[in-house]
Amino acid sequence: MRKTFFVACICIVLSFLNSVHLEAQNINNKDMYDAFLTLLDPYASKAIKQGYGLYDAKVISIERVNMGRTEAEKRINDGSFDFIVKVQYRTLTGPHHPAETIEELTFRIKPSGVKY
Repeated sequence: MRKTFFVACICIVLSFLNSVHLEAQNINNKDMYDAFLTLLDPYASKAIKQGYGLYDAKVISIERVNMGRTEAEKRINDGSFDFIVKVQYRTLTGPHHPAETIEELTFRIKPSGVKY
């Protein structure tokens, strides 16, 4: 009975792994930037005191930070997950009013958290 259960579990796991596509999917840049804007929105809303819309925000730049004093140290840290992201937001006073100002925020994103 135990052996049959074990074999059944192995078959289920193998069939699941076989059905999962392990290929990298092509990601649309707009989708990636929109995902960044969505994830950074709680931090932006704390920094910007006026209203703004994510539909009117845009990612200006994304830069990976490679720590190190020498080129060899920077190459070793090339796979680090430390980024500086600059985002531009257009503020507004209400849903039917034109944009007022442009706010540019710089976020430092690390695995330990986000700072602006």
